[in-house]
Amino acid sequence: MCDFEKYQKFMYTNENVERLMRETEEFISKTSDNKFFKQREKKQQQLPKKQQLPKKHQHQHPIFWLLYKMVSVEDFFTKETIVEELNFRIKFVEMIKKDAGWMKANKLKISQVEGEAMDAGDIPLLGAFFRAVCLHNKVSVMVIKANLFKTILCDEVDDVPKFIIQYDGEKFEFVDEKEVELRAKHARDNLFEFSKPLRAISAYKVDELREIARRVGVDSTGFLKKPLYEKILSSIMF
Repeated sequence: MCDFEKYQKFMYTNENVERLMRETEEFISKTSDNKFFKQREKKQQQLPKKQQLPKKHQHQHPIFWLLYKMVSVEDFFTKETIVEELNFRIKFVEMIKKDAGWMKANKLKISQVEGEAMDAGDIPLLGAFFRAVCLHNKVSVMVIKANLFKTILCDEVDDVPKFIIQYDGEKFEFVDEKEVELRAKHARDNLFEFSKPLRAISAYKVDELREIARRVGVDSTGFLKKPLYEKILSSIMF
């Protein structure tokens, strides 16, 4: 009987568990000034927290998120996740597949739209998917790069886009909505609208290429025909 009482406090009982918890709390409180415990506590606070889906992907796919912001009626900042991006791409392609007439009227090929939408990377600026989303949502947009501008207009009568995207060669930014009309007019009066791709190099004379180079802001000094053509082609890529 005596031996049983001697070892009773080591048995796994509710009373012993409660007692051990109380003793542990008392021990920690008494040693809270101890340097060892302070260091441990500090390190524990510095441990990274469990993160949700990273939000910095918007910098990896900046063109998609510009497009999303232009056409989405939902809260942009709370929806900015990789999952939302994939859902948007898939649902849009599924929707327009059912409307072949609309695709044909807007001179779009489902293979191109779907190919760009399902690509794991960012979408091409003013590419087939970009244009399809803008046209389907009736969102007109102008993109300005250096001395160039391109537009997607959903209404040929109204030449003022709803959005202007400024590209400085490194990042894309929206022009303030209060300045859109003025900036659009300035672009049309002073910049070169490059709405069609370059023809084959054989279709141009050197002087014609030099004139195009001047309009798009490319220095043609000292360039022969082929290098000049390639330089112009590189400069007009958005």
